[in-house]
Amino acid sequence: MMQWHDLLGAVLIDFFDGSPYVVETEVDLSLKKQFLDLVVIRKTQGEFHRPMPDGFAPLADHNLISFKSHQDSFDSWSLLELLGHYVNYRKQKSPALDALLPEEHFRLFGITSRFPENLAKQIRLEETQSGVYDINIGALQIRLLVIRDLPNEPVNAMLKLFSIVPTQIEFACQNYQAMSHHTTGIVDKLIRMYRK
Repeated sequence: MMQWHDLLGAVLIDFFDGSPYVVETEVDLSLKKQFLDLVVIRKTQGEFHRPMPDGFAPLADHNLISFKSHQDSFDSWSLLELLGHYVNYRKQKSPALDALLPEEHFRLFGITSRFPENLAKQIRLEETQSGVYDINIGALQIRLLVIRDLPNEPVNAMLKLFSIVPTQIEFACQNYQAMSHHTTGIVDKLIRMYRK
């Protein structure tokens, strides 16, 4: 079978010979570790009956999440990074590169404490409800949740724990309901820190 990218590489190597540029082929991009913030993965069949934060439903089998706290901003680089993680993750989870899992098995989320002003100047953010935006890149959709703009409703309490607005943090501390004793200690520590 003809390896067309190898042939293009050879042609480009020849073309740039003796110039200030060098051509590298089959570049291993795994040398620098890349970390996707969070992935929510369906492990078993069955229905999920808990109320979801605004904009979070419906979940797919693989839900990739990029999170930006109040110290960072969800900008165009964050968006590109999330897309890159998606491509890499989808390749890794698929049976083969010529048998990729269908796009509908994946959802992409950006979660950010504050509205991404710079990103909104560069790309269209389609508001679907308060604090929930869709970004369409071709057939791919990224759901962006802006914590500060989500309503103070019990379903949003877990995200409001990461707000930058004191009244929202207080709301979260009063309304967050832990589901597992495994994480209760960590969340309790966060709430105690806020109350100090």
